Amino acid sequence: DFTANFTVDMVRLSGIPVYREGLFFMLPTGNWSVVEACSGIRYLIASITLGCLYAYVTYTKLWKRAIFIALSIIVPIIANGLRAYMIVMLGHLSDMTVATGVDHLVYGWLFFGVVIFILIRLGAIFKDPEVDNLALRAAPIANGESDTLAVNRTPLTHVIFIGCLIVGLSIWPLARQQMNNQAYPEMVDALELPDFEGKASVAPLWSWQPVAREADQVVGFIEDGPQQSAIYIDFYPIPGYAEMINSLNTMIDPDSDEWHIVSVGTEHLAALDISVTSYRIKSSKQELLVWSWYQVAGAHNSANKYIVKLLEGGHRLLGDRQDSARITYAMSVDPASQAPELQRSQLQTLIQETFPQVQASMDNVAQRVYEDL
Repeated sequence: DFTANFTVDMVRLSGIPVYREGLFFMLPTGNWSVVEACSGIRYLIASITLGCLYAYVTYTKLWKRAIFIALSIIVPIIANGLRAYMIVMLGHLSDMTVATGVDHLVYGWLFFGVVIFILIRLGAIFKDPEVDNLALRAAPIANGESDTLAVNRTPLTHVIFIGCLIVGLSIWPLARQQMNNQAYPEMVDALELPDFEGKASVAPLWSWQPVAREADQVVGFIEDGPQQSAIYIDFYPIPGYAEMINSLNTMIDPDSDEWHIVSVGTEHLAALDISVTSYRIKSSKQELLVWSWYQVAGAHNSANKYIVKLLEGGHRLLGDRQDSARITYAMSVDPASQAPELQRSQLQTLIQETFPQVQASMDNVAQRVYEDL
């Protein structure tokens, strides 16, 4: 989002008209979109790692280290925005012949290298003078002053520290071995959605669907008069079957140019009393209102990926029911004739009426899978 906002604002400041919808924007010379690969997360991880190492070996004062690490976080975020802006401008000024293919990646990595070099050179200006710690430790303590650089550790503290370290490092391998030794059942039945009182549509109502790699994905389309909607259940019935919380499991297929996300937000789902992630997804012909959340072990519902990941790990460590699912509801909307409040109300009603049947179907499959445990 920051990269898209920064790029669009900079292009507009350059005097070039831009039409934007979510992470997709159009210039007179061509179309652009900010996908996951453009977010700069790889730059950020590399910069923070290098920044921590450089701060440790270059500075002795804690405040200097903290400032440099903070810069190693802020600078690559801003630099990635500049990189995206430069790529768009190169494409625009060259009539989409430059910075649209392999050179797109080359310019990105070259620019990142230059930014890191500048950051390190600036950090070297404020480098602390080298201190001979061994000499200071060996120096006599005068006037009753304590040597702040001396390490006051007794052999007992060393033993305690090493013991705690060994125990801490042993927890995960033992837990991993326990999980691998569990006898997980085979999947005995496939998930099927109910008929929804005869309103289910056999033919797909649109081509969009969320990306769920290696999941048991079930799709159900519903036609209730003029209202068209769909339910997507990305079901993960057994542990190790696939990973649900994964950067590859997205709302939009990155290889598709037909659909794009217009906006992302949160909504309160009254039926489950939880917050769900709300998307506006659009093609040249249709616009969809999409609500999505996760469920673990048939009982825990949340849209927070971190909470869901912890719940999955906890259930696996305890050997409890471990099925999980990403649940997505989509409804075709007409922004010209339907108020946003009406759209949200209709989707709330749809979920309230149909989700109990969907929940029963998932519980039925999970019961069959785990009945022998």
